[in-house]
Amino acid sequence: MDNVNTRQYRIQRRSDVQIAAVSLQREDYYPGLSALDRTALGTVIAELGTNILKYGQQGSIRVSQVEDGQRVGILVEAADQGPGIPDLDRALEEHYTTGNTLGLGLPAVKRMTDELGIITGPGEGTEVRALRWVRQETSQRGSRRTTIPPSAGPRREANPEPPPEAPMVVGPCQLQLEQRIRACYPERVSGDQVLAFQHGDLWLLGVVDGCGHGPEAHAVACAVVEALQQRFATLTSSLGPGNGSAQTPTCPAREWLTDLLRTAHDRASGTRGAAIGLSLVDGQRRDLWFSGIGNTRILQFKPRGWTGVSRDGQLGDRFPTPMVQHFPLQHSDTVVQCSDGLRESQVRQLRQHTDPHLPLAALADLLMSQASRSDDASVLVLRCQH
Repeated sequence: MDNVNTRQYRIQRRSDVQIAAVSLQREDYYPGLSALDRTALGTVIAELGTNILKYGQQGSIRVSQVEDGQRVGILVEAADQGPGIPDLDRALEEHYTTGNTLGLGLPAVKRMTDELGIITGPGEGTEVRALRWVRQETSQRGSRRTTIPPSAGPRREANPEPPPEAPMVVGPCQLQLEQRIRACYPERVSGDQVLAFQHGDLWLLGVVDGCGHGPEAHAVACAVVEALQQRFATLTSSLGPGNGSAQTPTCPAREWLTDLLRTAHDRASGTRGAAIGLSLVDGQRRDLWFSGIGNTRILQFKPRGWTGVSRDGQLGDRFPTPMVQHFPLQHSDTVVQCSDGLRESQVRQLRQHTDPHLPLAALADLLMSQASRSDDASVLVLRCQH
């Protein structure tokens, strides 16, 4: 396998990581890459570069085009002289971290590449080699796995990625959900919470962003989620058992969302308050209703997709008249709901240049990789398939 068109980046500060990641967006760097490949590889570089700064303080990233005579790929190599990874198997688990952060780095890299090799040891630093095939001959399609070029030293290979879980079936609509929550550094708990409650074909989805950070914001958000769960159970009890044996009766969505928001406001009274975005999704009828208070967002993740609007206000303090919006769900629609830990401009830019059919877990990782590290962040991603 030949390595060509190699570019090296020294990583000493956050701006170095950004330069390396953004360079993949340049058309003259590795021409022929699809927008999806550029986005995925940029995220891989950002995650590995962030790990270098977090654990090794400094290091390097090398990006090369590789060819084996039949396929063309991009190989990303990251190296540092940090303390090494004490437990590699755990480091590849979702949300595991030793650095007071979310722990999405290596699992996200694993999902966005075809091969992941890691060389590490206590006190010996870490070398990560991630390969993504970007072009292949027709006869080779459907078989993307291969072996990364060998490197000196013992190698521990990442476990093969398990097959994707079957989507949750909601009536005639297959509803898939992915969620991510991260605490701002150096807090250990997040003031953001995500909720997803189901009754038959009906779902209550949302994000709650407790004002501020740390344990107090976390307590407010958790209390609001618990109150919403109880109230949703009370409301849906009038619809009969949600066992999927019959079509769920139509719910008065506008009245219910107003009621649920009032419940959340009452529960947050006397606390530091919170922002909230709530959605009711009827999988049987493929309808989504949304209403938000404060700085939360919802949007259809595709170019020129619709965007919901939240009213100015704050749970526990200023309760505006809820504005309930209705959005029909179409086949393969992807909807993103998030807190202000993800800037609106970043989310809008991503939806213009990212394949809306990206695997849901990879999309959630990609969105979270763009979140501010100085704020709590949460994202809930929904996909409707018929």
